[in-house]
Amino acid sequence: ALHDIGKLTIFFQVLSAEQNQRLLSEDFEFSGHLGKGSDYMHHSMAGLQLLIERKEISWPEGWKLLLMEQSAAHHGHWQHNTQDFRDLWKKYPHSKKWVALQLEAIEMLRKHFVAIPDFQLPAYSHCSRAIAALTGFTILCDWLGSDENYFDVSPETSFDDYKGISLARAQKRVRTAGFLHPVLSAAPTKFSELFGFDNPRPLQLAIDAIPNDLLALPTLTIIEAPTGEGKTEAALALAHRIGALRGSDEFYIALPTSATSNAMYARVQEHLLARLGLDAGQVNLVHGQSYLYLKELAGITPLAQPADSKLEGFSQDWFTPKKQALLAPFGVGTIDQAELAALNVKHNALRLIGLAGKVVILDEVHAYDTYMTTIIKHMLEWLALLGTSVILLSATLPNKRRQELAAAYANRKLLTSDEDVPYPNLQIVSQDANYQAKGITASNPERRVVVKHLDISADDHHAKAQWLVSQFETGGYVCWIVNTVDRAQKLYESVQNLVPEDVPCHLLHARMPLEQRQRVEQQIMARYAKDGTRPNGGKGIVIGTQILEQSLDIDFDMMATDLAPIDLLLQRLGRVHRHDWRTNRGADFQTPSLYVCCAITAEGLAELTSDVFYGEYILQCTWLTLQAVFTNGALMLPSAYRPLIEAVYAEDGLYIEQLAAQKADQDKEQRKLKDFADNSLMPTPDPDEPFAGAQTYTLLEDDDSVGYWTAQTRYQERESITVIPLVKTESSVFSLGNVPLELPLNKKDTPEQELVLLKQSLRISKPVLVTALKANAAQFPCALFTQSKHLKQVYPLWLNPETHELAEDICEQLFVYLDPVLGLVIENKREDG
Repeated sequence: ALHDIGKLTIFFQVLSAEQNQRLLSEDFEFSGHLGKGSDYMHHSMAGLQLLIERKEISWPEGWKLLLMEQSAAHHGHWQHNTQDFRDLWKKYPHSKKWVALQLEAIEMLRKHFVAIPDFQLPAYSHCSRAIAALTGFTILCDWLGSDENYFDVSPETSFDDYKGISLARAQKRVRTAGFLHPVLSAAPTKFSELFGFDNPRPLQLAIDAIPNDLLALPTLTIIEAPTGEGKTEAALALAHRIGALRGSDEFYIALPTSATSNAMYARVQEHLLARLGLDAGQVNLVHGQSYLYLKELAGITPLAQPADSKLEGFSQDWFTPKKQALLAPFGVGTIDQAELAALNVKHNALRLIGLAGKVVILDEVHAYDTYMTTIIKHMLEWLALLGTSVILLSATLPNKRRQELAAAYANRKLLTSDEDVPYPNLQIVSQDANYQAKGITASNPERRVVVKHLDISADDHHAKAQWLVSQFETGGYVCWIVNTVDRAQKLYESVQNLVPEDVPCHLLHARMPLEQRQRVEQQIMARYAKDGTRPNGGKGIVIGTQILEQSLDIDFDMMATDLAPIDLLLQRLGRVHRHDWRTNRGADFQTPSLYVCCAITAEGLAELTSDVFYGEYILQCTWLTLQAVFTNGALMLPSAYRPLIEAVYAEDGLYIEQLAAQKADQDKEQRKLKDFADNSLMPTPDPDEPFAGAQTYTLLEDDDSVGYWTAQTRYQERESITVIPLVKTESSVFSLGNVPLELPLNKKDTPEQELVLLKQSLRISKPVLVTALKANAAQFPCALFTQSKHLKQVYPLWLNPETHELAEDICEQLFVYLDPVLGLVIENKREDG
């Protein structure tokens, strides 16, 4: 309650002319202060100055520093007490009447809150941890207590009477927000009993063998295993074991994309209800497009409660705003939402306490670059301090990356050398202990995979298509993953010109309107997922970008892929014969096969194109490492995972001399990414001193501002924006989706109409097009976008009504059109037209 004491100062009371006059009539002096435009000081900093100046305050032992810091930071900024603030405070001195009132208020609060029977304020052992936790908790209480629907202004009520009234209101608000629902499950902790599996995988059984005394304290667990080994189930079982020992099953699962988050959301709801016996309505979906997904689910899949639940229901509405989302008891979302807890953004303390004490599961950790890994390591440092156990999931990690993540969490090394790390791998590290599971084997310990080189130029789409169509004359289901959207579209067109009409062919990439992309994903899942209806002797082709690598649990008989870093190739390989029980594979595909497509230079290196965003050094190391694999013609998995990864990513790699120039470029790029990330981080925790003084600027969140100091959870060389393809007349707008809309051009739309429009949204990053669309929107603004709640950060993509081509006067350099199958096509115009 002390956080708003700065409102009992000249700097705050002068802001209301009516209040100013009333206080002047009661002999309160304002020392000549004229209002907000003159020497303004926010009440959070005024509160800090007041607490510093009032030597008469009777502080709880050891809490003076913490209470002053949270007073200054409770509006989301970590603030430093500069000389300017001190001078401004002295410029407008408070009279004895002000001082007496301030001390009276502070003493009332102290007597009430500190003198509660059996209530003792603990001493802190780590200064920065205590400040962050108390500040985050203060913000939470402040926001709950500021809800005018629950807390009426009662100025004539005595303090003694108001205490009881306020307590009842607070209890009701906390309950209806969802903070009092059960979060501890009585479900069994043994894996086979929890999941009901008759034959758990060795990795899953290893969860049962972890000592209880290790899990009772905060730990970092690293699980490395091939795709299909049940890492997610192992992590959920481990989270429940930790929850049973620590008194709460709360967790947050962080994934690479919104698509993977959506898929996991349904799995977690089922897990809570069917296995843990908890209210599935407590799961919050947390990512930038969650509004769309949840609106689509509403009314289709009602959120369920356990049969014996007698508690008052609640709405997830309180956890919907992005800053409050991580406070929900159970969450599924993108890694970006967790990263914001470690970035120097407003209200990051609120996000930190949202994760504090939970189990945080980070999936696909190998997929993150230097920029994101730098943020994740800083986040791990803070989470360890706040009592959060973390589980990292990966197909496999480079030894250096594994060591860095362990050191960030526990300031310890897991093991001294890569040779000591088995595969599959289950390791746990804490401040005091290392634990290495022994004897874990893969469910298929000797899996032979054919790996061959396909010598075709990156831009020879016709040759690729000819080869692909020729592969499954006896029947089969094949996939090609390419590295760019443009290539995916061109390869698909070439395949369509050659493939028989009875062979289903799907294209999937991120430059499709959301509705179209979801529809294609559903079609692919219906055919190629674990329970897909792929007929015996059938044929099918799927062409797509990296979405296929991460987002979908799908199975193909054979795969071709553009050259990519070795860990991502192994990830893609996990989509080949993923479900080994299948018997309806073509005669030519009884053995899983991967073809790596890449032309060769005269020097024997991979021929790389300028549009590939993977680093040249890693790609060439991957290429050179694969030469021995191509010679042998096959890999034995999972034993080859670790040697392949280390051959490419080891600091003293095999090809450093041969690729010295490329290695130097990579090191320079990684230093740039690390420096950029370091400049975005919240200050490093200090056990003895407040960390706020280290801050020299305040970042805004990525969707609140633009510019260099905008917080970025992912590094982007070029700006990307969300657009909605539309057709307009003089006064109306027409949408192009499955549910066509006609809307007025200069009037904001309804939430239902916004939902329809947003289902047509997609993101673009072509610099020329981004610049042109932003300029056009600034020159010709329309209320449909500027005044609609969910469209303010979105731009219209105005298309010709007949051809669906972008008007030439918007961007003369590009030919842009929306195709019902290809998605948004962006091509450079040729000089000859």
